[in-house]
Amino acid sequence: MCIRDSLKAVGNLLELAPDLNGKICFGKFVPYNNINVSCLVSIGDKDLAMMLIKDIDTLYVEDIAQKVFERAQKIKKNEDKEHKQRTDSAQFLPSFMVQVMLNVAHFATVTLGINLPQFGLQRHSFGGAMVTSIAGFGITNATAPLIKFSGAPAVVTVNSPEKKAVYKDNQIQIANIVNINFNVDHRFMDAGRTVKMQKAFFDVFENPQRYFKLTNKDNSKPSYTSCLLYTSPSPRDS
Repeated sequence: MCIRDSLKAVGNLLELAPDLNGKICFGKFVPYNNINVSCLVSIGDKDLAMMLIKDIDTLYVEDIAQKVFERAQKIKKNEDKEHKQRTDSAQFLPSFMVQVMLNVAHFATVTLGINLPQFGLQRHSFGGAMVTSIAGFGITNATAPLIKFSGAPAVVTVNSPEKKAVYKDNQIQIANIVNINFNVDHRFMDAGRTVKMQKAFFDVFENPQRYFKLTNKDNSKPSYTSCLLYTSPSPRDS
């Protein structure tokens, strides 16, 4: 399972739940106009970089993979201007000042929705959800916390696969199982709505032909609701 598939799956989730794709501003919910999802990329033993995939509901899985790869390469080569501005702004500050700066950045970029280009920060730069993969660390069941200054109402953690016994095709088999854990701000939604949203999330993995350029034969857009207009329901939908 790749980060690209999980990003697309989270995009499906936000498409089906627009009241999760937004922010709390002075006590009121304000929806975002676009479906954007951010992800965290490891660029060393001690550093993580954030990148935002914009309009993810209009992108095929191949497009997402290309965007993540190209941006990650720029960041790792220290050629990404925004990342350099963000890290340069904080590296010489004492820890208590970093916290103050993060609070100010959250208020400006999330609450007020303004850009801070001098610090490499764009408004709503974490989107409606954040995805992080810890598959490379051998951890099989962890959940990342909500990050207040990001403003993202949901954080999705993709864990390392582990071999388990499963019942499939009338027999017990050994298969790779991956835990994908969600952490959601309950001001936006409660657990009662998750069943329907799970269908949208898992559709990327159960019906991948809908979301790849090479296998999408219906000329439908690579979004969950558009795909349902052109294809029959999957067994999970019935």
